[in-house]
Amino acid sequence: MKKPTKDFTLRTFVEFVLEPIYKIMAYTVSKEKNKLKPFLLKLGIYLRKEHYKMNTKKLLKLVC
Repeated sequence: MKKPTKDFTLRTFVEFVLEPIYKIMAYTVSKEKNKLKPFLLKLGIYLRKEHYKMNTKKLLKLVC
């Protein structure tokens, strides 16, 4: 599209690349690890129980 429509939609890159990355980072950094596990399972990322107890920085590095 050359001009934005009245119903502003997200760009494809934002919708399919940035949004999932932001969600992964938000769930990893948050204190609610119960939401992180199902989200990672949908992505095919399997972690051990002791990984969820790691420092936030190390856990984020492991997930990414």
